Amino acid sequence: MCNGFGSILTFLNMIFNREERADFIRAKYVDKEFSGSTHEDEEKISKKIESAIYSNDLQLLVRCWAQGAKLGQTLQFNVILLFKKI
Repeated sequence: MCNGFGSILTFLNMIFNREERADFIRAKYVDKEFSGSTHEDEEKISKKIESAIYSNDLQLLVRCWAQGAKLGQTLQFNVILLFKKI
């Protein structure tokens, strides 16, 4: 039975070799295979980014980024809504 974090790591090291662990880490953090990507079109993701900005929803913004949104892109803001917010 595993008793603590060290024991869990020891157990995982017995099951998976170094290359398998490296492949998993690369898939999870580099390729983002487990991010739950929805494969939405760019326009829909841009709308979500705008919504996240208008509502100060950092969690939604991070979710959009995890799904592949390019946060450096220029957005077409609805100027009327932006001024209502100020």
